[in-house]
Amino acid sequence: MSFYTSVARYGNSLLYRGYNDSGRRVQKKVKFKPTLYIPSNKELGWKSIDGRDVAPMIFDSMRDAKEFSERYKDVADFKVYGTQNYIHQYITETFPDELVFNRSF
Repeated sequence: MSFYTSVARYGNSLLYRGYNDSGRRVQKKVKFKPTLYIPSNKELGWKSIDGRDVAPMIFDSMRDAKEFSERYKDVADFKVYGTQNYIHQYITETFPDELVFNRSF
């Protein structure tokens, strides 16, 4: 089972270090596409923490997501939902199940 040892933001990319399924150490630069959620009039199966219907928006880059969030932060009745900690978002998407530590690597 693969697992990470470090994920750090570097500009508009993420620097990933970890181990692959074979137990070999890997390092890579990842172009991450974050997801934020915006209010929706349709019920799409996504709800905000305050119970509103929301729709996912996938951005081409972390910079695009941040600019979008900044542009709409002062707009009344238009809240942008979702974590803007893109490192945590990447880890959660990449490793959706519980990580199992294996000392044998």
